[in-house]
Amino acid sequence: MGRRMEIDGELFRGVVTTKKMVQNPDYDYSVAWHNRDRSVPPSIPSETETVTTMLGPYRRVGDAKSMTTQFMKNGYGQDKHVVGSHIEKAVITWEVLDD
Repeated sequence: MGRRMEIDGELFRGVVTTKKMVQNPDYDYSVAWHNRDRSVPPSIPSETETVTTMLGPYRRVGDAKSMTTQFMKNGYGQDKHVVGSHIEKAVITWEVLDD
């Protein structure tokens, strides 16, 4: 579902780079399905691969910053293995096509 925005010349978006989650080699599915021990997680963050997520567009810098901060935390308030994040600005210009 899209949202309508009135563009007055500037748009902002948040860019978040996180570590990619990969399958844990120490996790055994045959034991874990009936054993409720959560000491060995099924997936772990990769040390070499990353995922970049674009959030937005937003009309104000504050909206982009708040949504970027909210995206970087999980449901428990812990970091989602974030490598880096920043806010990008786009300047929209309109051109006349038919004279």
